[in-house]
Amino acid sequence: MKNSDKTKEQLVSELNELRKKSKREKEELKAANQQLQASEQQLKASNQQLDANNQQLMASEKALKESEENYKLTVENLQAGIVVHSSDGSVLFSNPKASHILGLTQEQMQGKELINPSWSFVNGDLSIMKVEDYPVSRVIATKQRFDSYQVGIKTEERDYITWVVVNAKPVFSDNELDKIIINFVDITARKQADKALRESEEQYRLLAETAKESIFIHDMQGKILYVNKVVEELLNLKKEEICELNIKQFIPAYRIDALEKRRNTRIRGDVDQKLYEEKVVLGGREIYIEVSSSPVIREGEMKSILVVARDITERKQAEVEKEKLESQLHQAQKMESVGRLAGGVAHDFNNMLGVILGHADMILEGMDPDQPFHADLTKIKKAGEHSADLTRQLLAFARKQTVTPKVINLNKTVKDMLKMLHRLIGEDIDLAWIPGETVWPVKIDPAQIDQVLANLCVNARDAIVDVGKVTIETSKIVFDEDYCHEHAGFVPGEYTLLAVSDNGCGMDAETLENVFDPFFTTKELDK
Repeated sequence: MKNSDKTKEQLVSELNELRKKSKREKEELKAANQQLQASEQQLKASNQQLDANNQQLMASEKALKESEENYKLTVENLQAGIVVHSSDGSVLFSNPKASHILGLTQEQMQGKELINPSWSFVNGDLSIMKVEDYPVSRVIATKQRFDSYQVGIKTEERDYITWVVVNAKPVFSDNELDKIIINFVDITARKQADKALRESEEQYRLLAETAKESIFIHDMQGKILYVNKVVEELLNLKKEEICELNIKQFIPAYRIDALEKRRNTRIRGDVDQKLYEEKVVLGGREIYIEVSSSPVIREGEMKSILVVARDITERKQAEVEKEKLESQLHQAQKMESVGRLAGGVAHDFNNMLGVILGHADMILEGMDPDQPFHADLTKIKKAGEHSADLTRQLLAFARKQTVTPKVINLNKTVKDMLKMLHRLIGEDIDLAWIPGETVWPVKIDPAQIDQVLANLCVNARDAIVDVGKVTIETSKIVFDEDYCHEHAGFVPGEYTLLAVSDNGCGMDAETLENVFDPFFTTKELDK
């Protein structure tokens, strides 16, 4: 009995253990299922991530492909040449523009070394560039980039030099030089245009420097920017000194306003070429110039004025001289007409004077000098003789009687006139006579001396108000070559001077201009 009970207890115990074990296995199985489910979820998430990564990779590959295509398209269509060199200088890659600029195919350039008969580089002065000065060589040597490096390239296929501006950049890998990227643009056309411009400028400069006219350029404020050699010689200044000046310094003050007005007119848009005359001051003297001016326009804006000037002083003087000669001719024609009239009147007057003088002589011959009327008749005779002298001058003026010059003592002739001159000027005016010692004799018609003195003294009398003084003097004077050089119209030699001066009101500018016009007068009609 005891053995069977023990067996039963054992069985219960084993059954309980089996139950516990079963429970544990169920729990383990449940945990394994949960773990399996988690693993399945994780695997699913991993698959989803993998799919996303694959899609992203595919998108990246597509974008990379598009980027490579865009980059290739950009490089191939760049207007700049691109050449990639290895670290030893050989060509790894070149774009079509590089081939076009250099005149070589990409196949011809591929793998070429720096020193290659297909091309050579030249400096700006057309000398052959040393290999160590090549842009690639300089990058290899210095490991630095170079920008705006101007190089000429000669190739076998072309008989001219292609000029380019080069930029060279090093590319490093693990701090070691890996590649050199060269980009360059063709400036051959620009170089040719610059050369043509320089040649054109040189031609125009040569034209300006060899011109006979004065050529200069000034800005809109009048500052001189350029002058040619004619202006330098005219002003006796260097070009640099002249360019420190302003054009207004050569214009008389009274012409500045006209210059400003002309400048403002141009600024408002009147840009047509103008030809005008101007008076300027050069070397302390005024000269006339004929001016042609044109605006210099850059970028649609007037920057300066080009002026071409020709000295027309001689022409202006010739015009003045011509006007003077025409006036003299007109005057001569008037004088000829007056002369004919004066000649006729003088001829009749001379006949009457002949009768008067004849009767005076007859009466004087039969009259005793002591008789009271003898002196009066003598004065009448002298007045008649003096009138005859005046008549002779009128006939000479009318070319009906020649002037009869003779050698006279000027002091004696003037002295004989003093009494008559005293009566002409009146008692309120003092007449001073200052004869020069040992003056030279002169050859002249004495009647002309009388007439000159009478006219000058009468004019002096009319210029003096109330009391005054008239001075007559003679002296010797000599004109040398230097004096005649500075005073046009004078002839060197020895002369006798007759001077008449007064302390009257003098003559204004208008009167001086007409001093030798016989028909000009400042006197009123009743004088």
